[in-house]
Amino acid sequence: MFTVISVSTPFRGFLRRPFMRRTFCAAFVLRLITSVTLPIGIAVDVWPGLLATQAVQYGYASLGLETQRPDFFATLLITLLQGIFLNVLVVLLIAALWAPQRCFLVWRPRDRNDCFRCGYPLSENHHESGSRCPECGSDAGPIGDDPAFIDRLPRKWFAILTISALAAAATIQFTALKWMDAYPL
Repeated sequence: MFTVISVSTPFRGFLRRPFMRRTFCAAFVLRLITSVTLPIGIAVDVWPGLLATQAVQYGYASLGLETQRPDFFATLLITLLQGIFLNVLVVLLIAALWAPQRCFLVWRPRDRNDCFRCGYPLSENHHESGSRCPECGSDAGPIGDDPAFIDRLPRKWFAILTISALAAAATIQFTALKWMDAYPL
């Protein structure tokens, strides 16, 4: 569902708001780092799971049902509730990253005629003349309508990078767990 939302036009417009693209990228990177860092990665995923399990068991108990051995529906509820708790944590992280930027930084929207490297305002005909930026000396030209890196990345390469990152995170987690079994603290 998040993938469908993230490629929609309204969400793309939302990312154009001041500091939002930077905040979402930082939150994504922090979530990936957290996922592969032991024991933080385990704690971030386990505690919402434990809370979800307790909530479902409490709900079953209040209905007079027994949950010693969860059935399919209870397991599904636990999984969905854990996902909701994790999403709430991510939203709180995004808010914690965005709020200081909004309060303490001044947003200067980049004009399409600004230098691609340093943001120095270039003249309208700079790209045609082939001259260098007077500020940084770059010949990269103005920003123009070039999309961000993640938008320029073909879908095939984005899928390969995403699957590789997930496989690397899983490998690191499993290796760390095996190491912890071999060398207990």
